[in-house]
Amino acid sequence: MVGAPMGLRRKEKTASKRMSAAQKRKFIALAGLVFLCAVFIVGIFYSSVYRYVHRMDKDQIEQNVFVQGIDVSGLTKKQAIAQIEGRWTVLRNTPMTLKAGDKTAKVTLSELGIRQGDVEKLADQAVAYGKRGNLYQRYRKIRKAKKEKVEYETGYEIEEEQAKSVLKEKTVDFFEGAVNASITRVGGVFQIIGEKDGETADTEDLLDRIRDELDDLEAGREIELEVSSMKEEPKISRKDLEKIQVEKGSSTIKVKRDDRKQELLPLTAALNGQVVMPEKKLSLQSVLEKFLRDGTPGEALQMMASCLYESAKDAGIVISEFHKPQSLGSGQKDGLTVRFDREQDLEIENKTEAPLYIESYINGEGELVCTIYGAAANDEEKDE
Repeated sequence: MVGAPMGLRRKEKTASKRMSAAQKRKFIALAGLVFLCAVFIVGIFYSSVYRYVHRMDKDQIEQNVFVQGIDVSGLTKKQAIAQIEGRWTVLRNTPMTLKAGDKTAKVTLSELGIRQGDVEKLADQAVAYGKRGNLYQRYRKIRKAKKEKVEYETGYEIEEEQAKSVLKEKTVDFFEGAVNASITRVGGVFQIIGEKDGETADTEDLLDRIRDELDDLEAGREIELEVSSMKEEPKISRKDLEKIQVEKGSSTIKVKRDDRKQELLPLTAALNGQVVMPEKKLSLQSVLEKFLRDGTPGEALQMMASCLYESAKDAGIVISEFHKPQSLGSGQKDGLTVRFDREQDLEIENKTEAPLYIESYINGEGELVCTIYGAAANDEEKDE
């Protein structure tokens, strides 16, 4: 076979090379066009996303954001706080009805000492939603809020002891409470009435249910809560009081004036029959609070305190607080051995294993008498 002439083969190779170069230029041009289109599309997308993400001012809260049940969309932090606090002002003063049978009582969140949580922190979180991260992350968050609302809640601050105390006070007559055993001394003989079990409002459960209601409360809408009860056992039993059998110590003070006797009579009635349980204290200020407040003459009050002090000292009872007179003076002759008023208390503490019973009266000889009774020594040893 005769081959093609050398010159012809060279021309064909040159043409092939030229075509290849043309194709390359065409490819590069096409690729550039595609790149420019892509950049254009990405630019349009980026511009669209950027405008979407920045459609709200940086100080405005995104759409469909709620704080404590309030829609704060489009608000600034200051406006959101004003809305939240306005709602709380209404809520804290809206009464809730507590009910058990035919007994009802009203209570407000304000009375219970319940406060809103950190509102400023919540508002900061609401403003920050969709404002942090890269553009795509922010876009995703804002789109997500379109589908389901974003909610910010905070735990309410509750003064539990105050709340339980108020609930107990409000429901005190809802149930028949336990009755302690009681003791009196009549004609030199102790008489005891036995204890009785009872019921009391379950304030722990009630507070838990109020706590559960907080996030769903609507401004101005009253709610009603059924109060459940729990068993209440008496704090003092017949068995406890039966330990009181013997005199532990006694004191008498001669009352010379008839008007002083009249001043002392209501004081002795208030102190007479007081029972001090083991490991408990008796404050004379608490017992005679009414008389201290009503201006009973100081000499009568100090005479009562001195008589109790001397009987406690005679009984060997711990006297945890007392105050000596500033000077002995003529008062010492009248038996005023301690100072007692609204600022200076007399307090005795029962460190024995049995209850103490205090008897106080004015006898037929015009003497102020104070006697403390308790368990016989051998009975206390048995308890130990």
